[in-house]
Amino acid sequence: MGYLRSHSVPIRRIPVGAPPIDELLGGGIEAGILTEFYGEPGTGKSTIAILASLSVASSGGSVFFVDTEGMSPERLAQLSRGLEPGVLERISVLRVWAFDEQEEAVNRAIEASPDLIVIDTLTGLFRLEFGDSVEQVRSLAKQLARLVRKAGRSDIPILFTNQVHVDTRTGEVRAVGGHLVEHAAKCIVRLRRLDTLREAVLEKHRSMRSGKSVVFRITERGIEAP
Repeated sequence: MGYLRSHSVPIRRIPVGAPPIDELLGGGIEAGILTEFYGEPGTGKSTIAILASLSVASSGGSVFFVDTEGMSPERLAQLSRGLEPGVLERISVLRVWAFDEQEEAVNRAIEASPDLIVIDTLTGLFRLEFGDSVEQVRSLAKQLARLVRKAGRSDIPILFTNQVHVDTRTGEVRAVGGHLVEHAAKCIVRLRRLDTLREAVLEKHRSMRSGKSVVFRITERGIEAP
């Protein structure tokens, strides 16, 4: 069953807390859908995930953060500097070490019914352990289907980051998970290196024109205009 949004109902967007990214997305990540940020290491994926979590928590919302990468405590301290006491208490972080643990973590995130679900990254453990085994592809499909339902039914934003691989047939850099992930995410942003700067390209969005891009810099404070 699909989740159709009436044209008379305004689209709710939640600021990421990174001005260039919020500008690209028309104010922030959209509620009711899955948003994917993918790119090579060092392009700002985890920084965006943390900033979005802090943005929601700073507004009084709750966040469930599924961490497959090993979030840096130092980076979290940098980005949360100056925020009110208690903000971090509204962010539940669940560290997972194996792909089967990730499926359980996703289920727990859905059951918790927070104001934002973050997964950083969706496919890191999938690639490390199993490649493209049928069993794990099915598990990934199940996770994505449940997340899509949760986003639509509860009208919450769900943000996940994703890694990249080189397509051996075309030589192109593509997001891991292929059409399976691409179909589930209604907003897809690719992050790229530009020497000392980074570029975010809006590749797909259900309610905005694709192809737009912004350039940004990663700093101690987060993500800023160059």
